[in-house]
Amino acid sequence: MRTSSNANPPRVLVCEPDTPSLDFLVRALEQAGLAVATVTDAADDGALARALDRTPGIGLVIADAAMVER
Repeated sequence: MRTSSNANPPRVLVCEPDTPSLDFLVRALEQAGLAVATVTDAADDGALARALDRTPGIGLVIADAAMVER
């Protein structure tokens, strides 16, 4: 999991196993002034839940449908 921060900006959790897509989303969100945490392990059923537990203050989750359909 990768985390970035800027003096308490809104936090977004991005769940995306595709590295180019993840990098694009992270760059765009950080340029908009948001703090971004990421989850990339689609094979791990509990990865999203653990990321939410480890990262307080998440206000938005952007998830690849394949990661949440299972």
